[in-house]
Amino acid sequence: MHEPDVPLEPPQAGLAGLLGRPTWREAGWALELADLFRSPVWRGEGVPPGEGRPVLVVGGFGAGAGSSAILERWLRRAGYVVADAAVGRNVGPSERSVAAINQAVDELRAGTGRRPVVIGHSRGGHQARVAAVRYPDKLALLVTLGSPHRQAYPPHFYVRLPIEGLRLAARFGVLGPGARFDEEDFHRDREAAFPAELPFITMWSKTDGVVDWRACLDPAAEDVELRATHLGLAAGAPAYRALAAVLGRPDVRRRSEPSA
Repeated sequence: MHEPDVPLEPPQAGLAGLLGRPTWREAGWALELADLFRSPVWRGEGVPPGEGRPVLVVGGFGAGAGSSAILERWLRRAGYVVADAAVGRNVGPSERSVAAINQAVDELRAGTGRRPVVIGHSRGGHQARVAAVRYPDKLALLVTLGSPHRQAYPPHFYVRLPIEGLRLAARFGVLGPGARFDEEDFHRDREAAFPAELPFITMWSKTDGVVDWRACLDPAAEDVELRATHLGLAAGAPAYRALAAVLGRPDVRRRSEPSA
Protein backbone atom coordinates (compact mmCIF):
# COMPACT_ATOMS: atom_id res chain seq x y z
CA MET A 1 0.00 0.00 0.00
CA HIS A 2 1.26 3.44 -0.87
CA GLU A 3 2.16 6.09 1.66
CA PRO A 4 -0.42 8.90 1.51
CA ASP A 5 2.24 11.59 1.00
CA VAL A 6 4.03 9.80 -1.85
CA PRO A 7 2.51 10.76 -5.22
CA LEU A 8 1.93 8.01 -7.74
CA GLU A 9 3.69 8.21 -11.09
CA PRO A 10 1.07 9.10 -13.73
CA PRO A 11 0.24 6.58 -16.47
CA GLN A 12 1.48 7.17 -20.00
CA ALA A 13 -0.60 9.60 -22.03
CA GLY A 14 -0.59 11.10 -25.51
CA LEU A 15 1.44 9.31 -28.18
CA ALA A 16 3.28 7.27 -25.54
CA GLY A 17 -0.03 6.03 -24.19
CA LEU A 18 -1.31 5.20 -27.67
CA LEU A 19 1.77 3.31 -28.86
CA GLY A 20 4.02 2.86 -25.85
CA ARG A 21 3.14 -0.64 -24.66
CA PRO A 22 5.32 -3.61 -25.71
CA THR A 23 2.40 -5.43 -27.32
CA TRP A 24 4.78 -7.83 -29.03
CA ARG A 25 5.51 -9.36 -25.62
CA GLU A 26 2.06 -10.91 -25.57
CA ALA A 27 3.27 -13.44 -28.14
CA GLY A 28 5.29 -14.97 -25.33
CA TRP A 29 2.20 -16.06 -23.42
CA ALA A 30 2.38 -19.56 -24.92
CA LEU A 31 5.74 -20.01 -23.18
CA GLU A 32 4.30 -18.67 -19.93
CA LEU A 33 1.46 -21.15 -20.17
CA ALA A 34 3.83 -24.04 -20.80
CA ASP A 35 5.89 -22.94 -17.81
CA LEU A 36 2.73 -22.83 -15.67
CA PHE A 37 1.81 -26.42 -16.56
CA ARG A 38 5.31 -27.57 -15.56
CA SER A 39 5.39 -25.62 -12.31
CA PRO A 40 4.89 -26.96 -8.77
CA VAL A 41 2.18 -24.38 -8.11
CA TRP A 42 0.07 -25.88 -10.91
CA ARG A 43 0.35 -29.25 -9.16
CA GLY A 44 -0.92 -27.62 -5.98
CA GLU A 45 2.34 -27.25 -4.09
CA GLY A 46 2.11 -24.31 -1.70
CA VAL A 47 -1.55 -23.71 -2.52
CA PRO A 48 -3.72 -23.43 0.62
CA PRO A 49 -6.64 -25.88 0.62
CA GLY A 50 -9.88 -24.26 -0.45
CA GLU A 51 -12.09 -26.18 1.97
CA GLY A 52 -15.16 -25.06 0.08
CA ARG A 53 -14.34 -21.34 0.16
CA PRO A 54 -15.94 -19.46 -2.75
CA VAL A 55 -14.06 -17.58 -5.47
CA LEU A 56 -15.62 -15.49 -8.23
CA VAL A 57 -13.60 -14.90 -11.40
CA VAL A 58 -14.33 -11.92 -13.70
CA GLY A 59 -12.86 -12.01 -17.19
CA GLY A 60 -11.38 -9.09 -19.09
CA PHE A 61 -12.35 -7.08 -22.15
CA GLY A 62 -13.17 -9.25 -25.16
CA ALA A 63 -12.03 -12.36 -23.35
CA GLY A 64 -15.08 -14.57 -22.92
CA ALA A 65 -15.74 -17.17 -20.24
CA GLY A 66 -13.11 -19.56 -21.64
CA SER A 67 -10.33 -17.09 -20.87
CA SER A 68 -10.56 -17.85 -17.15
CA ALA A 69 -10.95 -21.62 -17.55
CA ILE A 70 -7.34 -22.33 -16.57
CA LEU A 71 -7.53 -20.23 -13.41
CA GLU A 72 -10.88 -21.78 -12.47
CA ARG A 73 -9.56 -25.32 -13.03
CA TRP A 74 -6.57 -24.63 -10.78
CA LEU A 75 -8.75 -23.22 -8.02
CA ARG A 76 -11.26 -26.08 -8.16
CA ARG A 77 -8.52 -28.68 -7.91
CA ALA A 78 -7.39 -26.96 -4.71
CA GLY A 79 -10.86 -27.30 -3.22
CA TYR A 80 -12.41 -23.89 -3.88
CA VAL A 81 -15.98 -23.39 -5.03
CA VAL A 82 -15.51 -21.36 -8.20
CA ALA A 83 -17.93 -19.35 -10.32
CA ASP A 84 -17.44 -17.26 -13.43
CA ALA A 85 -19.22 -13.92 -13.50
CA ALA A 86 -21.74 -13.88 -16.34
CA VAL A 87 -20.19 -10.93 -18.20
CA GLY A 88 -19.89 -12.71 -21.56
CA ARG A 89 -17.02 -11.25 -23.59
CA ASN A 90 -17.20 -8.17 -21.35
CA VAL A 91 -17.58 -5.72 -24.22
CA GLY A 92 -20.82 -4.11 -23.07
CA PRO A 93 -21.49 -1.28 -20.62
CA SER A 94 -19.74 -1.72 -17.29
CA GLU A 95 -22.93 -1.29 -15.27
CA ARG A 96 -24.22 -4.53 -16.77
CA SER A 97 -21.06 -6.32 -15.65
CA VAL A 98 -21.22 -4.84 -12.14
CA ALA A 99 -24.80 -6.11 -11.84
CA ALA A 100 -23.68 -9.56 -13.01
CA ILE A 101 -20.83 -9.56 -10.47
CA ASN A 102 -23.18 -8.62 -7.65
CA GLN A 103 -25.63 -11.35 -8.64
CA ALA A 104 -22.86 -13.96 -8.79
CA VAL A 105 -21.54 -12.88 -5.38
CA ASP A 106 -25.03 -13.25 -3.90
CA GLU A 107 -25.40 -16.72 -5.43
CA LEU A 108 -22.04 -17.87 -4.09
CA ARG A 109 -22.85 -16.58 -0.61
CA ALA A 110 -26.24 -18.28 -0.68
CA GLY A 111 -24.69 -21.56 -1.80
CA THR A 112 -21.70 -21.62 0.55
CA GLY A 113 -22.62 -19.36 3.45
CA ARG A 114 -19.32 -17.54 2.99
CA ARG A 115 -18.07 -14.28 1.55
CA PRO A 116 -16.29 -14.93 -1.75
CA VAL A 117 -12.90 -13.81 -2.94
CA VAL A 118 -13.30 -11.89 -6.21
CA ILE A 119 -10.50 -12.07 -8.79
CA GLY A 120 -10.84 -9.75 -11.78
CA HIS A 121 -8.56 -9.64 -14.82
CA SER A 122 -8.07 -6.37 -16.72
CA ARG A 123 -11.47 -4.75 -17.31
CA GLY A 124 -13.03 -7.37 -15.05
CA GLY A 125 -10.96 -6.01 -12.16
CA HIS A 126 -12.05 -2.48 -13.05
CA GLN A 127 -15.65 -3.53 -12.66
CA ALA A 128 -15.04 -5.71 -9.61
CA ARG A 129 -13.57 -2.70 -7.79
CA VAL A 130 -16.80 -0.78 -8.36
CA ALA A 131 -18.81 -3.74 -7.07
CA ALA A 132 -16.56 -3.85 -3.99
CA VAL A 133 -17.06 -0.12 -3.34
CA ARG A 134 -20.82 -0.58 -3.51
CA TYR A 135 -21.09 -3.87 -1.60
CA PRO A 136 -17.98 -4.21 0.61
CA ASP A 137 -19.67 -6.38 3.24
CA LYS A 138 -20.34 -9.10 0.67
CA LEU A 139 -16.68 -9.82 -0.18
CA ALA A 140 -13.75 -11.47 1.60
CA LEU A 141 -11.07 -10.06 -0.71
CA LEU A 142 -10.64 -8.26 -4.02
CA VAL A 143 -7.70 -9.17 -6.27
CA THR A 144 -7.20 -7.44 -9.61
CA LEU A 145 -4.80 -8.61 -12.32
CA GLY A 146 -3.53 -5.97 -14.74
CA SER A 147 -6.52 -3.69 -14.15
CA PRO A 148 -6.07 0.00 -15.05
CA HIS A 149 -7.72 1.53 -11.99
CA ARG A 150 -6.40 5.03 -12.68
CA GLN A 151 -7.74 5.25 -16.23
CA ALA A 152 -11.31 5.11 -17.49
CA TYR A 153 -10.03 3.25 -20.55
CA PRO A 154 -6.44 2.33 -21.43
CA PRO A 155 -5.29 4.68 -24.21
CA HIS A 156 -3.29 2.01 -26.05
CA PHE A 157 -4.56 1.49 -29.60
CA TYR A 158 -5.07 -2.25 -28.97
CA VAL A 159 -7.85 -1.34 -26.53
CA ARG A 160 -8.81 2.13 -27.68
CA LEU A 161 -9.91 1.20 -31.20
CA PRO A 162 -12.37 -1.53 -30.11
CA ILE A 163 -13.74 0.71 -27.35
CA GLU A 164 -14.42 3.54 -29.79
CA GLY A 165 -16.10 1.06 -32.12
CA LEU A 166 -18.35 -0.09 -29.28
CA ARG A 167 -19.19 3.51 -28.36
CA LEU A 168 -20.35 4.03 -31.93
CA ALA A 169 -22.34 0.80 -31.90
CA ALA A 170 -24.06 1.81 -28.64
CA ARG A 171 -24.94 5.21 -30.09
CA PHE A 172 -26.77 3.54 -32.97
CA GLY A 173 -28.52 0.97 -30.78
CA VAL A 174 -26.57 -2.06 -31.97
CA LEU A 175 -25.83 -3.17 -28.38
CA GLY A 176 -29.46 -3.10 -27.30
CA PRO A 177 -31.67 -0.57 -25.52
CA GLY A 178 -30.08 1.53 -22.84
CA ALA A 179 -26.48 0.54 -23.71
CA ARG A 180 -24.20 3.49 -22.90
CA PHE A 181 -20.50 3.95 -22.30
CA ASP A 182 -20.66 7.41 -20.69
CA GLU A 183 -21.61 5.89 -17.34
CA GLU A 184 -21.36 8.66 -14.78
CA ASP A 185 -22.28 6.53 -11.76
CA PHE A 186 -19.81 3.82 -12.69
CA HIS A 187 -16.90 6.22 -13.14
CA ARG A 188 -17.80 8.07 -9.96
CA ASP A 189 -17.60 4.82 -8.00
CA ARG A 190 -14.48 3.74 -9.91
CA GLU A 191 -12.70 6.77 -8.45
CA ALA A 192 -14.38 6.54 -5.02
CA ALA A 193 -12.48 5.79 -1.83
CA PHE A 194 -12.10 2.06 -1.31
CA PRO A 195 -13.58 0.57 1.90
CA ALA A 196 -10.76 0.24 4.43
CA GLU A 197 -12.14 -2.95 5.97
CA LEU A 198 -11.91 -4.96 2.72
CA PRO A 199 -8.52 -6.42 1.72
CA PHE A 200 -7.58 -5.24 -1.78
CA ILE A 201 -4.60 -6.42 -3.81
CA THR A 202 -3.59 -5.28 -7.26
CA MET A 203 -1.13 -7.40 -9.26
CA TRP A 204 0.61 -5.83 -12.22
CA SER A 205 3.62 -6.14 -14.49
CA LYS A 206 6.00 -3.76 -16.20
CA THR A 207 6.18 -6.27 -19.07
CA ASP A 208 2.40 -6.12 -19.60
CA GLY A 209 1.95 -5.57 -23.34
CA VAL A 210 -1.52 -4.01 -23.10
CA VAL A 211 -2.02 -2.04 -19.85
CA ASP A 212 0.45 0.50 -18.48
CA TRP A 213 1.54 -0.77 -15.07
CA ARG A 214 1.31 2.74 -13.60
CA ALA A 215 -2.44 2.71 -14.22
CA CYS A 216 -2.76 -0.40 -12.02
CA LEU A 217 -1.42 1.34 -8.92
CA ASP A 218 -4.33 2.08 -6.62
CA PRO A 219 -3.61 4.10 -3.45
CA ALA A 220 -5.93 1.83 -1.46
CA ALA A 221 -4.42 -1.46 -2.63
CA GLU A 222 -1.46 -3.61 -1.69
CA ASP A 223 0.76 -3.79 -4.75
CA VAL A 224 2.23 -7.04 -6.04
CA GLU A 225 4.64 -6.66 -8.95
CA LEU A 226 5.03 -9.68 -11.22
CA ARG A 227 6.92 -10.40 -14.41
CA ALA A 228 4.27 -11.46 -16.89
CA THR A 229 2.41 -10.56 -20.04
CA HIS A 230 -1.11 -9.21 -19.79
CA LEU A 231 -2.47 -12.69 -20.55
CA GLY A 232 0.06 -14.27 -18.21
CA LEU A 233 -1.37 -12.32 -15.29
CA ALA A 234 -4.46 -14.53 -15.60
CA ALA A 235 -2.67 -17.77 -16.49
CA GLY A 236 0.97 -17.83 -15.45
CA ALA A 237 3.07 -19.35 -12.68
CA PRO A 238 4.12 -16.02 -11.06
CA ALA A 239 0.50 -14.91 -10.75
CA TYR A 240 -0.62 -18.26 -9.34
CA ARG A 241 2.15 -18.28 -6.75
CA ALA A 242 1.10 -14.78 -5.70
CA LEU A 243 -2.56 -15.80 -5.58
CA ALA A 244 -1.73 -18.85 -3.46
CA ALA A 245 0.02 -16.62 -0.92
CA VAL A 246 -2.93 -14.25 -0.77
CA LEU A 247 -5.57 -16.96 -0.45
CA GLY A 248 -3.80 -18.35 2.59
CA ARG A 249 -3.67 -15.09 4.52
CA PRO A 250 -5.34 -15.24 7.94
CA ASP A 251 -7.29 -12.01 7.42
CA VAL A 252 -8.77 -13.31 4.18
CA ARG A 253 -9.66 -16.67 5.69
CA ARG A 254 -11.33 -14.96 8.67
CA ARG A 255 -13.51 -12.81 6.39
CA SER A 256 -14.63 -15.90 4.48
CA GLU A 257 -15.68 -17.88 7.55
CA PRO A 258 -19.37 -18.88 7.64
CA SER A 259 -19.98 -16.63 10.65
CA ALA A 260 -18.55 -13.57 8.83
